[in-house]
Amino acid sequence: MIILVFILQNGQKVEVTFLMFKGQLPLAVALLFALILGAVIVFAFGAARILQLRMVAGRARRKESSSATPLE
Repeated sequence: MIILVFILQNGQKVEVTFLMFKGQLPLAVALLFALILGAVIVFAFGAARILQLRMVAGRARRKESSSATPLE
C-alpha cells in the first residue's frame, strides 16, 4: 500500500543517465532501480567478505589442529 502511494505521488518523468545509457523514466521507477542496484552491490560485497572470513577461520582451525600434537 505504501509503495503504491509512493509510486502515484512520484510519477513525473526524470532524465536518467547511467554509464552510456540515457533516457527518461518515472521518478519512482528510477529510484526503484537505484534501490535494487544498491542492494545487489551491498549483497555481493557482504557475501565476498563473509567468504573471506570463513576461509581465514578455516585456515586458522587447520593450523591450530596441526600444531596441537598429543602428549606421549
